[in-house]
Parts: sequence; structure tokens; C-alpha cells
Amino acid sequence: YQLKEGMPLPHFGSSQLHCGISTNNAVGRNMFGQDIIPAHRYPTRLSIPTDEKILDPVHNFLRSTCIEVFVSGSEYNSRGRGRGSKSSVGLRCVHCKHVPKHERAKQAVSYPSRTANICESVRNFQRTHLGACAHIPNEVKQKYRVLASQSYRKIPLKYVKVYVAEAACEIGIVQTPNGLIFGAPPNTSGKPSEKLQSIMSIAENPIAFKHLEDVIFPKVDDRIKKLKFSHIASEKTHQVIANCRKEEAAFVYPSDFPTLSDFCFVLFHQFVPCRRPPNTAFRRRKKAKPKPEKWDTLSGLCCKYCGEAHPAERHHKSMYFPLDLEALHDNNFSHNLTTHVMTCLLVPLEIKEALEELQRLTAEHGVTTKRGTKQKFMKKLWERMANYYPAPPIKPNEKPETKTAATIGIGPSLDDSATQVYHDIELQRWDEAAATDTEAVAVSKKSSPASFDDKTSPRKAFTADISDDTCNGTATSMNSGEKNYEFR
Repeated sequence: YQLKEGMPLPHFGSSQLHCGISTNNAVGRNMFGQDIIPAHRYPTRLSIPTDEKILDPVHNFLRSTCIEVFVSGSEYNSRGRGRGSKSSVGLRCVHCKHVPKHERAKQAVSYPSRTANICESVRNFQRTHLGACAHIPNEVKQKYRVLASQSYRKIPLKYVKVYVAEAACEIGIVQTPNGLIFGAPPNTSGKPSEKLQSIMSIAENPIAFKHLEDVIFPKVDDRIKKLKFSHIASEKTHQVIANCRKEEAAFVYPSDFPTLSDFCFVLFHQFVPCRRPPNTAFRRRKKAKPKPEKWDTLSGLCCKYCGEAHPAERHHKSMYFPLDLEALHDNNFSHNLTTHVMTCLLVPLEIKEALEELQRLTAEHGVTTKRGTKQKFMKKLWERMANYYPAPPIKPNEKPETKTAATIGIGPSLDDSATQVYHDIELQRWDEAAATDTEAVAVSKKSSPASFDDKTSPRKAFTADISDDTCNGTATSMNSGEKNYEFR
């Protein structure tokens, strides 16, 4: 980091920055002649000198006294990749940072994914942690209560958020797809940057500096807001999206494209319907209470490339069977589908590269799925999966369900008397069929009582086959259709 010794800084000593960086004892210089600061010399506070002009005293007090900036490492709260991983920047309570994790109050540590989320992290600390933390001294809490009881000039929240985000950049914080890191030299000039000065000007006088709105809040393309990146993606990714729009799919329709993200549209194009395996259905039926409503007509999802490569196999890892809308809407389910496509050796390389680029563009532009969009699509997807296969005919000895024409939406509704007569007749037929079957079984037992225990009998052999299938985890075989593939 570029930290020049001897540079006069307002309100601070010659060897100390406002953010807590020491300018002495640098470990060396990089190829650009800039001083390299060791890890323990990173900033320890969010506050900068211009905070007093924009932020209210309460917010400024929290940023300068209660909250500490730190770099996550293997010795503190490391959680692998993404936020909280090694070298990620986080915010934590100054007073309970030495306490074990299970003893700390909520919101003691946070890892903002973007600089725009730092303001919300501070507010969460104020609302949740400040009053619950037992390690914050009483005099600190008392000072906070005194500041909070007073009234101050209010600045619109949108200006406060963008100021806090830019103030983080002033101390060297950089936004990446995996979170925040210290990746830029902090501003040691003692003056705010041009962008920060513009934010301060429009926050203090929005009418006079209205022309700076476009600089501070640049307009975002509506297509990017909807996670549509075909117009800025590479030619290969653009071609993959175009091919998916032309190809027919069982679960994703052309009408879904305008409201569905490019990533989801391409992802679900890689899966085809498949019948649920009897053994898997038996195991999951015991877990699913009650039994799924669309059990007989429900379809699963199968990787179409695995289905083409292994048409004779009755089971492989590319088959997925969510049993209800809640399981389908779970983020883990979508993550499992993505993981399979990205790791499957049979999926074409251009598909993987397109999905990877779409994920990268989403992270770079900092856009998220609009609330409710994914839920609406998952409802459509569940209806298509739940009603994909035709309902099986009712067997003679199977008790019919009590449904009228009105409840199933076919034809005019019957009155109560007609409905009761109809079901009385059906129930009588079912009882007669059950009695006939009982008599036949009794006669069969008298004539050949050992046939049910004999392993060579057809009934025993059929039962043994079912047990073997259940133990081995086999699934049903696949029958090739016109363009899609299904497991029967």
C-alpha cells in the first residue's frame, strides 16, 4: 500500500492514519515502489475524517468506537470459500472479539458481500448486538443512549448508504465476487476522493447538485436487472442461450424466458423427465408424511446427457426427485443440479463455460433475483413435474377416492344425493371384489400351503426381486423418446 512517511495528515499524527494504519515499519515495496504493509497493519476502523459532515453522531460513534475491521484468517472464524474465508474483510465487535463464538451475542461478526451492504451491517449491529452484548462496558452503552436520545439533521438513507460504501473504498477495501478484501492502496492524501466529494455535495444539497445523480447512481440496464446477460456475454455463451431458446424442453418453455434468468433457463434445459424408481419411492414414501398428492403422475429430473450415455442402467446419480414444492424451492436442490452439470463429464464444455460466465457476470454486476421471481417459476415447474405422466387407471379392487366432478374440474357438479348414490355403488363394488379375493386366497392356502414359503414359487421370487432392488438401490430403465428421455 502506498503510505508515504512524513506526509502531513489533518487531525492525525504523522505516523497514524484516521483508519488505524500505521505508516511506520513497512515490510518492503512492490514493483511500483509502493510500501507493502503487513497483515497486522490493516485498517481497524471504518471511520474517516469526513464522517462528521454526513453521518449522525450515533452512526459515527458505532463506526469509530464499537466496530472493528478485521481480515479473516485460519485462526479466526474461517469458513472456506466465499465470505468469511481467509483474507476476507469482516466487521466485528471490539469488545467481544476475544470471546468464543458460542458465547458471543448475535451480529457480533458479519461479512458484508458488497460495500453497499456495510451500512446495513452497522445497523444490524446497532439493533441486535449492542444491547445484547455483555462485554460492552456500561459507560459505552450509556454514551450511546445519550447520543441516541438527541435529534440530528437527517440525510436521506440512499445517500448515507452510498457514502458508507465509498468510504470503505477510501481505506482500501475492494469488492470481489467472493466478498470484500483489502486490495487497493488507501487514500492517504487527507482529502476525499472526487467521487466521495460528489456524494457529500449532493447529500448536503440534493437540489443544487442534482446533476451529480447520474454519477453517483448510474442507471442500470433493465436486462441486467433481470439477470439477462446475452447482450454482453461472449459469443459462445450467446449461442448457447440462443440454442436453448430454439430447442424444446419438458420443463422450461419459451414463455419463461422473459422473466427467468439466463442461468436458470440454461440450467433446466439440461434436464429431462424420468419416472421415479419403485425402490426410491418406497424409501421416500415413509419419510414423506402425508403421501405426495401427485405421487402417481410426478416426474423427476434427469441429466439428459447421462440418460443418453446410460440408457440401460436403472439407476445413476443424475436423477433427482423432489417430493413437494418446498423441496423444489430449496436452494440446496438448485445447487445440486448446478454441481452435477458443472462436474459431469458428459455435459458439453460450452454448456459449462456458459453457466460459469453467467454466474461471473451476476457477481460482477452485483444483481440479485427479484423477490418472488424464482418462487413463481418454481410453482410453474412443480405443476409441470407433478402432472407430467397420466394418472394410472383405478384397479377393480382399489377403493376409489371421494371426488366429485366439481372438485376435479371436469363437467358440471353433482348434487349431494347423486354424489352419495354414486359412491355407495362404487364402495359396494369394491367390497364385493375384496371379498372375492379373500375367498380365493383362502382356497389357495388350503390347496398348497407351502407355496408361499417356497423360494421357487412365483410369489416368493417376485418378493425376493423387490428386496434385491431395494437393497441395491436400483432404478427404472430408460426408454428413448423423440427428443426427451424418460425412465419407465
